[in-house]
Amino acid sequence: MIKVLFVASESTPFIKSGGLGEVIHSLSKEIRKSGIDARVIIPKYSDIPFDFKKKMQKLDAFTVNVGWRKQHCGIEYIEHEGIPFYLIDNEYYFKRSGMYGYYDEAERYAFFCRGVLESLKHIDFIPDIIHCHDWHTGMIAPILKADYPNYNQIKTIFTIHNLYYQGVFPYEILEDILGLEPEMFNISGVEFFGGVSFMKGGINYSDIITTVSHNYAEEIKTPLYGERLDGIFRAKSAILYGIENGIDYHTYDPGKDDMIFQKYDIDTLSLKAINKTKLQKELGLYEDENVTLIALVTRLVKQKGIDLILTRIEKEMRDDAQIVVLGTGEKYYEDLF
Repeated sequence: MIKVLFVASESTPFIKSGGLGEVIHSLSKEIRKSGIDARVIIPKYSDIPFDFKKKMQKLDAFTVNVGWRKQHCGIEYIEHEGIPFYLIDNEYYFKRSGMYGYYDEAERYAFFCRGVLESLKHIDFIPDIIHCHDWHTGMIAPILKADYPNYNQIKTIFTIHNLYYQGVFPYEILEDILGLEPEMFNISGVEFFGGVSFMKGGINYSDIITTVSHNYAEEIKTPLYGERLDGIFRAKSAILYGIENGIDYHTYDPGKDDMIFQKYDIDTLSLKAINKTKLQKELGLYEDENVTLIALVTRLVKQKGIDLILTRIEKEMRDDAQIVVLGTGEKYYEDLF
């Protein structure tokens, strides 16, 4: 049986900020159905609901080197919907509100990357493949190759969900925090315009690179979409694959979804209009099942194409449409909406 360890900074049902968390859960669940032993490891954030925390089993505790620092690392276990989950525990790094946006992101996720690799000795699970997701996990492949020769049989996959966020930090973190040799600071390593890039580490040292669609895998090879990494993607074409994001048909089944006003399926599509008018009523809009209702659920950031949407809103409103927006993000876009 093939053994795969998914490594990510978030996963439902424990904690998520967006699509990444949903993909980690649904993809690992689907892969297990095919007979692969897929497991997930994420940080143990303080915002994970207590109902989950009280069910977690403490497996072990050990020390992780973060440069010259020696940090405590606990490893906890919980099974959810048949998926084994491991959680890396360190209150100094992860007992904070939310997940991202702190001044020491480099140190937090350097600890996480090393903690994941160190945990393999303590969880009785040596994967054939470590599947890393986005920049927070990007240093696993370089650290694995540099410092874990006993695991040289493990292959790595690096999936890019969001190329805009790359985890770029000053050169000094290379040795001081990551504990890597200066030889890795080059164009074929982790160097990125004078800084150290977690994203580039994942791209350059992984055996396979994937991203979220066939088209996007081609687009990121161009200067327009490549976020200054297009040259590397062109050079890595032979190991770069686009794999379409799927959808969890169990979670998002309107015939069984208790979170909507009215359930419906392929045979009762007319009932869907009830959800529309109920939503209009709840939000204080005038109720009309025939009016165009545009719903936008997203992070309000430039890369989501918010500028394009804003250029069209006034026209759509003049054409008697209703627009519903759910999301937070850059204050500039929040204010414009």
